[in-house]
Amino acid sequence: MEHSNSDRLRRKVENFALVCLAGPEAQRRYDPRSIRVAWHGEQQQALSTLLDFCGVGANERAKAWYRLIKIETRDFVSLAANRKTIEVVARELLSRRTLMGTEIQPLILRNFGMSLD
Repeated sequence: MEHSNSDRLRRKVENFALVCLAGPEAQRRYDPRSIRVAWHGEQQQALSTLLDFCGVGANERAKAWYRLIKIETRDFVSLAANRKTIEVVARELLSRRTLMGTEIQPLILRNFGMSLD
């Protein structure tokens, strides 16, 4: 079944919010005392994106969606199968400070002995 453009956009918005929230959630699990104030900006960016997507007058819906994505993020980060991937990305971020989205998949695959080819 073909997904509509709005379904794809909705999924992109959800994924963006999850990515924004994954860093703070992973850091909270690793060392709660080390949470930086900068993470607040990531959380605000996620909520702002959801508010923009939902439109004027849909604050309650956007905030509920935000809470759901926070739960999904917490569940994603807590899965043992995802820990190695999170650690790989975190280590690279510590050494380089920033990563482009296009660099993440090859980085993960390389660390698992795989390639895009």
